[in-house]
Amino acid sequence: MRALVIGAGHYPHANGAHPDVPALNDLSSAAASVYAFVGKLIRDWRNDLCAPLDTVDLLISDPAHPGGTTWSALGVPGEAPDDTQIDAPTLTNVNAALVAWLQADANDHLLFLCCGHGFWKEERCFVLADFGTNVNNPWTSVIALDSFALGLRQRPPRTQWLFFDACSDIPEPVLTSLGVVGDPLIRLTAKGLATAQQELGPVSQFGLASSTIGTQAFGIPGSPSRFCEMLIDALDGAGAVLHQQGTWWIDQRGIEDAVATYALRKPDLEDPAFYEFVTPISSDAPGRMLFRRVAEEPSSCLVAASLPPIALKNATVVIKREGADEPSFRLLPPQRRAQLHVGLLPARQHYTVTATFDGLTRQVETFADLPLAERAEFILS
Repeated sequence: MRALVIGAGHYPHANGAHPDVPALNDLSSAAASVYAFVGKLIRDWRNDLCAPLDTVDLLISDPAHPGGTTWSALGVPGEAPDDTQIDAPTLTNVNAALVAWLQADANDHLLFLCCGHGFWKEERCFVLADFGTNVNNPWTSVIALDSFALGLRQRPPRTQWLFFDACSDIPEPVLTSLGVVGDPLIRLTAKGLATAQQELGPVSQFGLASSTIGTQAFGIPGSPSRFCEMLIDALDGAGAVLHQQGTWWIDQRGIEDAVATYALRKPDLEDPAFYEFVTPISSDAPGRMLFRRVAEEPSSCLVAASLPPIALKNATVVIKREGADEPSFRLLPPQRRAQLHVGLLPARQHYTVTATFDGLTRQVETFADLPLAERAEFILS
């Protein structure tokens, strides 16, 4: 596994000082996002990855550290020493990191994550930290992400994970700009695509983005973006949906499902609606793409609710797996919340959920799929 991770949050040349350079606000969530992701990757996930972790190239610009960011060591073997300078994600530095990242063969896995400003102009684009240094054409410091993804298909690694965390709206300066916008980083040719397919075999490329065309992406200031928060949750275990030869695996289908069900599975979110948005997905894998194994069995999150909502809080709830002699759960009132969240065994079996409301009993059948079971809803009339 070879990772290239970019967090562009500080844009010193796009502060509105030059009339020909569109102004960009700094983003405090970009650095927090990639720090959190890389920390998980090299500390918590490294020993469980489908392909052993080889290299991690990290580029960051952080408004909290305008003079440059340094690495805070995590105490894991092979990492950079504490206080190592982290290069900013300028076009020059990205190209240099790209050369190192692509020193790989067909059996390697590529992982790419970018977090920062973006927009849509004929394709998805990502804005680098040196945007505006070229006042004659600031659009040169932009990655044309869709073309970049196509270009990667020409390179030897046949397994590629691409995560794009940036806006895809169409602001006025982009809309009125004529000519080419963005650098694909890798020149795409028909011969290159055909040769890679013939000599190396089909590519498995999975892509996930934080915004669809015409929309923005968001983050909480100083914290990981909502997309990275959801992605980390998926890779941390919620995306484990494939049981193969006694091992639970996180794969591309599990990542999709985990991201789509995040708001439903998290009862303590202050604003669940904030996490409900369209997440564009691209996948042309011929089979299941394995990311990492998990040591513990995942659980199927059962959400139970009632109408009126308050009724379930004062009900006795019994959950029994099909074929079992005894209930898996017996929850006595008062319940902690009006809406219950219960983790069921990952057996993907049917369960009966029985709720008793002051002597009135209602029963619902549910299927414990992963990561989210069928909703159990009790309607009192």
